[in-house]
Amino acid sequence: MGQPGMGQPGMGQPGSVPAPGYVPGHGRVQPAAPPPGGPPPGAPGVGFAGTPPGGSLADRYTPDGLRRAAQIACPILVLIGLSWPEGGETGWSRYLLWAVFAAVAAIGQLSSITKSATSSPSQAWTVAALCTGALLVYWVLIVLPEITSNGGFLQTLGVGAAATSLWLTPRRV
Repeated sequence: MGQPGMGQPGMGQPGSVPAPGYVPGHGRVQPAAPPPGGPPPGAPGVGFAGTPPGGSLADRYTPDGLRRAAQIACPILVLIGLSWPEGGETGWSRYLLWAVFAAVAAIGQLSSITKSATSSPSQAWTVAALCTGALLVYWVLIVLPEITSNGGFLQTLGVGAAATSLWLTPRRV
């Protein structure tokens, strides 16, 4: 057997790739060393079992973060719902003034996440509450009768997002 490791399959034969950790001339395989600085972030077995990388779900998804996401989703969903064509028409073409009313209310409910030097948090909360109330009135009068349409479904999600964001907002009045 001339050189150590020559008789082992895959070791030292022409065209073969040595095993990870193979030390030439010694014929043995050493275990791979861990990477410098410890295991990579999010590696299995790091932290408590079931804990996702970056902390627990409760730490990552706070009510404030969910509130902001719902507030941002509201105008997007309402505007897409108004623009969704149903039978060749959109909400904009069937009920223009109500569509403008809903669009302004959906955008107005964003007031509590904007930082304004001229309004206090309680004023911003009041504007968001009034706009959410206006969206609820719009939903009952205009959207609810045609709730089975795709546009009605999207607008329902948008109004629900506004109501959820207001519910998660600390009362500032």
